Amino acid sequence: MSKRAITIADELVELAKQKSQLQFRHAACVFMGKRVFGMGYNRYNCKVFSFIRTPPFSVHAEVSAVLNCSNPRGKNVQVIRINSKNQLCNSRPCKNCIRHLKSKGIHKVYYSNEHGVILSELVELM
Repeated sequence: MSKRAITIADELVELAKQKSQLQFRHAACVFMGKRVFGMGYNRYNCKVFSFIRTPPFSVHAEVSAVLNCSNPRGKNVQVIRINSKNQLCNSRPCKNCIRHLKSKGIHKVYYSNEHGVILSELVELM
């Protein structure tokens, strides 16, 4: 795990603590090298899938981060989840998020596991 991944994780923990609106607090960013291109957190959004009439709907943190990045192709995503004690938990992206990341050309995903370790996987192999 790189020093940069640890630094980003620290920043994302703060974002999740301050902004995440859901029971499972996630935060994510799109980055390449030392530069961050977009950040996001899981939140409610009734405008997404508005054709279904049973809100509220949630936007996952990694999708939110990609939506906040003008050109995500070839970049990486890091996503974390924290529990009520602000400790890292499993944040591996769900199948729908993986599909979205693939469609946007994301190269690699870094995520926290249930032991608080940051792991990485190539999106194309997920």
